[in-house]
Formats: sequence, C-alpha cells, structure tokens
Amino acid sequence: MLHGKNFLLVTRILFSGEGLKMQSINGLGACPYLCSDLLDAKVREFSPRYAEAEGALLGQFRHLHTDIYGNREFVEHLRNRGKFFDHEEKRERDLILIDYDGPSRNVYEVTEEWAFHNGHYGTREDV
Repeated sequence: MLHGKNFLLVTRILFSGEGLKMQSINGLGACPYLCSDLLDAKVREFSPRYAEAEGALLGQFRHLHTDIYGNREFVEHLRNRGKFFDHEEKRERDLILIDYDGPSRNVYEVTEEWAFHNGHYGTREDV
C-alpha cells in the first residue's frame, strides 16, 4: 500500500491530468493521484527503451516500504535515479520520470486539499 504524504502530493502534481481514469490502489478506492495510463505514457516518452509491461512501474511503487526507506526510494525515482533493465542491451538504464530540462513536457495539476488513510490513521491536508 502507498503511504506517505509526499508520494501522493508529488505524483498528483507531476502525473495527473484532466479526463484520466481514477486508479484504485490496493482497495483504497478511486485515487486521482496516480493515473496509470498517463504514468506509463510519460515514462515511455522520457525513457524510450523502457519495455516493461503497462502498470509494472505502478506495481513497483505500490510495493515500496511504508517507512522512511520507502520514501527515500521514491524520492530517488523523482530525482530520475530509478533504474530499469534494458533487455536488448543487457544493462541497467536510468528511469526518467520527470523532464527537468523541458518542464513543458511534464503534466501538472495542483490541488488545494486531499485526504489519505494509511490503514491506521487518516489525514486531510491543505496545500
């Protein structure tokens, strides 16, 4: 399960957009923060050699630890330090999630408020 305010806020700002399907995350219901179609499209645009199945990256994010170590790992992905294996060239490559050199290529959406429940505690944040 995804836990952590930073993950939800950052992914909503960077990856969501109008008219996209809501994505259910581990039975938590509709989640507008991660739209798998857009995430997959942007990853393939920014990392053309990425050849994993659609939804594989979202699955990887769902399995991050729910502690500081999982947060740290996700931040590494946001800094484009995540890795994927290029099967053609048989080597690891950097996984680009955000185009920092061409910000207009990213998709942005800002929300004023959002709520999240991690299974134990709920939170509602105002930005």
